[in-house]
Amino acid sequence: MTVRKLSIGLQEEVAAAASHAADLQGMSLSAWLNAAAARALVLEEGLAAVRAWEAKHGALSHHELIWADTVLDGLLSGCRIEPLNEARARSAGVACGAAGSSDVADASVVVGAASRGDLVLSSGGRDLARLRDALDVEVRLQIL
Repeated sequence: MTVRKLSIGLQEEVAAAASHAADLQGMSLSAWLNAAAARALVLEEGLAAVRAWEAKHGALSHHELIWADTVLDGLLSGCRIEPLNEARARSAGVACGAAGSSDVADASVVVGAASRGDLVLSSGGRDLARLRDALDVEVRLQIL
């Protein structure tokens, strides 16, 4: 995994809170900021997909949004949210390197699922399968 060093500026309160959060998760500030950026990019990708869908089919109604929230709440109630600590981030980096991927989010899902023998539900599993195969681990994938 290639790392690009940057010089960034953060508001003092944000920098202090991010540093504290990184310490709590046993991560370096750089690793924590990288994970936060990766999560923000996943969210942006999802929002872009919704905008593209709405451009083609029209805006989602209030009723459709409530239905989607209900479905997601039900799905998420059965999920365990794990912090991306430094050890898990390093394992995800190894997975990315082995698979030739830069998708830290998918790599962390594969690493976590492999450690527990979980089933992974996904709308697009090609990258997950490539990461799983590169690590030669047992992870069951179900493409929705």
